[in-house]
Amino acid sequence: MTPTLRHVSSWVAALTAGCALDPTSAAEHEDEAEHAVPGAPDDGAGELVASGDSQPFALHYVDVDADGAFDPPSLTIGNGHTVVWRFHDRYDSIVRIGSPAAACDPPAPYSDDPSVEFTGPMPVAPGGVFALNPSPDSDGLVMVDARLALDRNDPCGADEDRGQYFDFHLCARGEPGTTMMSTWEDPGITGVYLRLAWSDINPGAGVYDFSILDREVDRAVRHGKLYSLSIEAGRKGTPDWIFDTNAREPGSGNRLSPPIERPNGGGGVPRLTFEDQGSHPDEPGDCGASMDLGAPFDDRYQDHYFGMLSAVADHLKARVDWYRALAYVKPSGANLFTAENRLPKECDPDCVCNPEVWANAGYRPRYLYEFYERQLAELAAAFPGKTMVYQLIQAGFPRINGAGGYVDADGQLTAGLAEIGGTEQTETILERSIDAWGLQFAVQHAGLQPKPTAICPGGDGCPQQLVVDAGAAGQITAFQTQNIHEIADLVALDSTLRNARDNSEATMIEIYEELLWQSQRRGGGVLDVAGSNQTLGEWDEALRERRAGRLPETDAGPIDHAHRFTNPGVNELTVYYVHGSKCDPDAPVYGQITVRP
Repeated sequence: MTPTLRHVSSWVAALTAGCALDPTSAAEHEDEAEHAVPGAPDDGAGELVASGDSQPFALHYVDVDADGAFDPPSLTIGNGHTVVWRFHDRYDSIVRIGSPAAACDPPAPYSDDPSVEFTGPMPVAPGGVFALNPSPDSDGLVMVDARLALDRNDPCGADEDRGQYFDFHLCARGEPGTTMMSTWEDPGITGVYLRLAWSDINPGAGVYDFSILDREVDRAVRHGKLYSLSIEAGRKGTPDWIFDTNAREPGSGNRLSPPIERPNGGGGVPRLTFEDQGSHPDEPGDCGASMDLGAPFDDRYQDHYFGMLSAVADHLKARVDWYRALAYVKPSGANLFTAENRLPKECDPDCVCNPEVWANAGYRPRYLYEFYERQLAELAAAFPGKTMVYQLIQAGFPRINGAGGYVDADGQLTAGLAEIGGTEQTETILERSIDAWGLQFAVQHAGLQPKPTAICPGGDGCPQQLVVDAGAAGQITAFQTQNIHEIADLVALDSTLRNARDNSEATMIEIYEELLWQSQRRGGGVLDVAGSNQTLGEWDEALRERRAGRLPETDAGPIDHAHRFTNPGVNELTVYYVHGSKCDPDAPVYGQITVRP
């Protein structure tokens, strides 16, 4: 049956304006065909012509089978007509290719011209559960059966034991940064958050290594999954080549020897040395980890970091299937130990006073704001259509006021009339970013705890308030659970998910891969019978439904996809496509659309 004129008009208008398709399924539109405008002729092949309108328009349907075949495999349509693909399930997608001769080879590059790019659906701030890949400095996880190990009581040996389910253990002995295949194959999650290091991606000036990124993104595409991406600097992610001096070595009689200047100024970024414990002090009196960082407000630092982001974007856009699967890109570059946005800020006696180092380097809050303003503009240009999600640490930045004053180890303000508030810089970044980018900017906190007994907001364990406030104001928000040492079992995970559901508007939650593995060992069953009585897959579906309800006008990954085709030329135009994850090189199946002028 044919959709009503009212729906066809709204779809075509949205597509013409470059907007995403309303996620209402095509089947629902077909059910309303009995209410079509009287007198509108139907050619019996899905074409609906507007009565009295000199410019006809039409809808054509293509059904995508479970094996990735298309019905019909070929269409001939008119200029301005719309094709709707009806998918078998939410893991389906269609991907534009250059020619059928290379049907299962790497597809066409991504085009940001909406009249050309019909690959889809292109997810916009998708909801659901995402798993975390190993952090940049961690080895991948491998399941080991203790009954087959050399030492049944210590099956991981020298490798870290990251989880146990009866005789099965997770040992950290895999390739660095590698997500387990069982994670990619799990039907109960929407995607994976890929955490990469700048130093791994960009090990030398003008040198790029995309091997880890390619492997992980290719697996996401082949399994119909989405992925999010951050590239951190910080202690372990900042590449040494960016600095203008060699690393300082311990010197006799001095804590650190003087730095040695590099030929031609090296990478041009002054090397700043810090000591900081972050949020997890090892022991009282410990100064924390030593690290060499560049100042995010330094122009040369920004050129290097943003140049790397641009190179990553170009690499991903070289394959439209890789780019389609990108769910979120996360602003970073001002980091400590992870991709979360924070900098060394402690000033303790007998330790490096981090605010003093920053202040002497010229740090001022306004320069930090300019760093994020420029980065968001760079990300929006390099990753068109992708949502930028900011991972906040509420009091994450050194408290240096506009005059360069900070509180020293004796508790004295060194300059200016007033101290800067601990959360002021983070709050200002969020406010400015939301004002500038609206719903293309999302807010996340990576420390969600189990649901507290206290009433939220305000009690211990409640979701981070800046995220809650952003969600209440209409922004897309997300959380990552506390680390695996804090959320160690499925009961705690279920309570953490209930905390997000009951006390926030979050639509995307990131969980540790170890907990997903525990869920799989239990056959994907209910996480906590006494809690939500839901499986992880049901939690994933609930979050996706919440996401669709918050932004119904965008394409959050529905079970159908549409594109309006145009041909302004004088000859017929033919385009080709394949299924996004089910193209079989031994028996390639492709679709074909010919557009008349």
